[in-house]
Amino acid sequence: MNLLLSKMKKINKYHIGTSITILAFAIAGCVTQKDKTNTEILGTYNSKQVKFSDLSIAEKTELVNAQKKVYETAQAILEKYYLDSWFADYQSKNKIASLDLAKKDFYTKNANISDEVVQNFIKENAANPQMQQIPEKERAGLVKQYLTRMEQSKAEQGILLKAQEEGKISVVGIEKPKDIQVTFNNEGYKYDSSLKDPKVTIVEFADYQCPYCVQAHETIEKVLAAYKGKVQYVFKDFPLTQIHPEAMPAAIAAKCAANQNKYWEMHKLLFSRAPMDKLSGDMYYKYATDLKLNLNDFKSCMEDKDKTLSKSVMAQLEEGNSIGVSGTPSIFINGQKYEGNLSFEAIKKDIDEKLALK
Repeated sequence: MNLLLSKMKKINKYHIGTSITILAFAIAGCVTQKDKTNTEILGTYNSKQVKFSDLSIAEKTELVNAQKKVYETAQAILEKYYLDSWFADYQSKNKIASLDLAKKDFYTKNANISDEVVQNFIKENAANPQMQQIPEKERAGLVKQYLTRMEQSKAEQGILLKAQEEGKISVVGIEKPKDIQVTFNNEGYKYDSSLKDPKVTIVEFADYQCPYCVQAHETIEKVLAAYKGKVQYVFKDFPLTQIHPEAMPAAIAAKCAANQNKYWEMHKLLFSRAPMDKLSGDMYYKYATDLKLNLNDFKSCMEDKDKTLSKSVMAQLEEGNSIGVSGTPSIFINGQKYEGNLSFEAIKKDIDEKLALK
């Protein structure tokens, strides 16, 4: 929630700009063809054929993501048309003078934000540097605009979800690309070692200093509690050291705790801060003390003189690079890249769908 303060400008999901290039439409033409296989010829260079199966996982993922973008743009256009039609019907049924007044009436009834909610949000985010940059007298107004737009979007999504369930919105001119299935090596830490054949496995590439990863951790914790014994979780380090200098030391601290059988305890402590709070060397030793680790062993381990731990971290980063991971958090569910939002409800929906297939 904290980081969303930077997005308090009104963003219309359905504004289709000029960023869709000729290349994107060329890709769209590819995905309208059916029965794609890994033996299909992608193209040629110097008279040499390149098949889809010749591509690396990262290249396949990049191509599929571009195809998804075109599909999602087409879907967004259809959703815009449907919402326009829905509000026109709402205006007619409720005998409201204009479409703008009809929308205002609907939002007042379904997306009203009270002053109490606004003040609670401001209080909860008082320490956020982004909040502190907003003049105090302007905070209530900006926060109310932001929260109102979020509620309006939620109400609109409810309308669209119902329409999709009833088959009223359907993309037919562009085929939805299939997700790339990724396999992982054995690097990383499994949350539940007792799970031998889990129905669902979540693999996350993350960075301890990344504020979005801190937010995602809260969701992952809820997921693991809700699906205990059904869902495996594997954490892999992906330190973005150029922008997060403490990402590597934090990853090493977790591994040093693992040497004393306290990996997950340290992992949780490293993520148990506000998203914008900083990490520091003093924190690692404080957490080690809190976990009653042998501090001499922990200190020696943190020095990583032979670079064994940092090499292990980099091996996981290189694995992520090889499958197209470019930012954090990057989450895969049963080998497929999860592209939805990081709310518990959204991930739960994806997990439930995969459990139903088993």
